[in-house]
Amino acid sequence: MKIIISFDYEIYFKKNDTNSNDYLIKNTNKIIKELDKHNIKTTFFVDAGYLCALDRQRDRNINLKNDYLNIIHQIVMLEKENHEIGFHTHPHWEDSFFINGKWNMKLNRYKISDYKQKEIETIIHKYHEHLQRNLQKNIVSHRSGGWCLEPFGLIKNHLKNIGIKIEATVYKEGFCSNKTHKYDFRGYPEKEYWRFSDTPKMEKKDGLFIEVPSTTSYIPNYYYWKIIINKLLNITSDATSGEGIKPSIKEMGRRILFGNTIPVSIDRFKSSVLLKTFKEIEKTKKEYFLILGHPKSIDESSINDLKMFIEYVSSRGHTFTTYAAEFDN
Repeated sequence: MKIIISFDYEIYFKKNDTNSNDYLIKNTNKIIKELDKHNIKTTFFVDAGYLCALDRQRDRNINLKNDYLNIIHQIVMLEKENHEIGFHTHPHWEDSFFINGKWNMKLNRYKISDYKQKEIETIIHKYHEHLQRNLQKNIVSHRSGGWCLEPFGLIKNHLKNIGIKIEATVYKEGFCSNKTHKYDFRGYPEKEYWRFSDTPKMEKKDGLFIEVPSTTSYIPNYYYWKIIINKLLNITSDATSGEGIKPSIKEMGRRILFGNTIPVSIDRFKSSVLLKTFKEIEKTKKEYFLILGHPKSIDESSINDLKMFIEYVSSRGHTFTTYAAEFDN
């Protein structure tokens, strides 16, 4: 089986009052240190909107300037070490500013579909240009922020024009509808990858893009009970230097009662089912196993689970690759 590990390289989107070095730069270095032991290459989907937001304000704040320069340096080094840099789009940065020592996040326009067509064109081309100018290789892969990919027709031609060939947002049975997020991948092709043009929901053999959906795993409800208990007892992960967007009460209730199906992940508690999920899928003889993570959400248990996973799959003769190495042909 071929394994693709990818990371959404981004900060928290609600509360952020520390610089990104505390959990983005350092945690990425921890990940790379472990991967380097086995010469494993991965894909980093870099939030290009964050780069633009830092750049437009870095002359006003020394911390923002340092964040910007450190992130650019790390991205350049990742590419030099043959990791793939992918295009990640979180357009809420258009309305977010650093004020009084912290990011003031405006999330009422979180999805790309919250913008007018001309704004969408400007956002995608501006974000892509800012990321691409720091790289030697052309960016060929894309993942939408918050999985908010549809309606794909709003971004289709813009992604085509900037050279995107590989789309990596979809995951089986994915569904969410709240104030910030809206996506529904139910009814999409049940394949490991397929070509499409107008929407990844409709396969087209000679399509412009190739969709490579994330592998999914089931998180039992007792894991979510554990999160609640830890919060009540004020037990927090050592990875946390910010606060993310919380699920709605309705969504959290569903998770507590029935569990949740999510992309296979090495983020915090989710990494505890990584190896178990792989062993189950290994029996199916599938060709690919895709893992998604976020450096901001990595802790020591994540690294340990990743270490055990790599040791197991390597001993079984499985290999690692990236989106570009596998599908850009």
